[in-house]
Amino acid sequence: MLEADGEEPVSNEEFALSLEKPAKTYHFLIHTDSDGFARVENESLSNTPGGEYPARLRHRTSYLDNHRVLTVPPKESTTDPEVITIFLKKGEFFTGKVTDLRDKAIKGVMVAMATSTSDGPQTRKATSGNDGTFTVETLTAGAWRLTAFHPAYRFGGPMTIEIPSEEDFTIQLVESTSVNVIVQNPDGTPCEGARVGIRITDVHPKAGTLSRSIPTASNLTDAEGLAVIGNLPDNPSALVSISAVDSRYPPTSRRATVDEIEEGDFVIRFAPSLSLGGIVIDPNGNAVANARVSLTGPNNKVASSTANGTFLFNNLRPGRYALQASSASSGISKRLPVNMKDDPLELELVFEPGEGSISGWIEDAAGQPLGLIPIKLTAKDI
Repeated sequence: MLEADGEEPVSNEEFALSLEKPAKTYHFLIHTDSDGFARVENESLSNTPGGEYPARLRHRTSYLDNHRVLTVPPKESTTDPEVITIFLKKGEFFTGKVTDLRDKAIKGVMVAMATSTSDGPQTRKATSGNDGTFTVETLTAGAWRLTAFHPAYRFGGPMTIEIPSEEDFTIQLVESTSVNVIVQNPDGTPCEGARVGIRITDVHPKAGTLSRSIPTASNLTDAEGLAVIGNLPDNPSALVSISAVDSRYPPTSRRATVDEIEEGDFVIRFAPSLSLGGIVIDPNGNAVANARVSLTGPNNKVASSTANGTFLFNNLRPGRYALQASSASSGISKRLPVNMKDDPLELELVFEPGEGSISGWIEDAAGQPLGLIPIKLTAKDI
């Protein structure tokens, strides 16, 4: 039975329920009825062993996450399930107003508040009304980062807000000015059709670090390689990353302050697109199909070898990489260092001959055998 702040039933709502174990997490969707009752049916629990589970109950918008320990009865149990009463909290709220520099209210501003928690990043949003006011709900106590976006004004924030807050807050937005971003091909010619985006990183000792995209319209470069950006942060010393993406090249980005970008045309040039391929073979020189080939370095990628044992990685940045192949049936190859420069490379990854097997068993504290426990074997080079 779910109640809001212990006062009223949470009726006709959907919740995500997670039951966590070290080896696996079980996920369920539950729905409350008009009286706030929800039931996880036996069919949903058929693959869930009985016992105690750390659990998290999550609502999409209106209530704070609820953490508790729930007991799943054994499959052979015939007793009626225990009814658990859960008091959900609506959380704190934050109210403010958005105006321009003349104190005129701005309608339609998207206000976002974000923080880092043990459950991962949390974001809450609201939109200002005709009078410029907004209310962001379902907030936990602590430090939150607030940003404000409207396409006709410069990006507002980030600014740190301590929750709970006793005072209404006014955000003043500055009318947007446009800056030019020029994107070039590796040879310095204009790159048409590249997608340009902006990210900002906010670091705060209490609220943590969040890197996030600044809301923007679809920015594609024209025939001259030009994209126009009109919603940079209003802080001239704010550090942002402007990125460019084109399917022909590895993605690229440049970091700069708002002041540096506004000094003139901001140029981003793609690096040449490099490729690396080869073949996976066993100790006898036979091609190995469906081997997992991992590439780590400036790009991290994974590929599977074909029926002929070949593999290929495209759109790689220059730099030092490490390449390795693995297979459940064939073992693992040596880790091969690779220095990607200008020319494509063709390499061989050779599986090492096996030396035998390792076997054993797993049991609990009472000496009873345990099944379905994932086992990971690692080894260090000698």
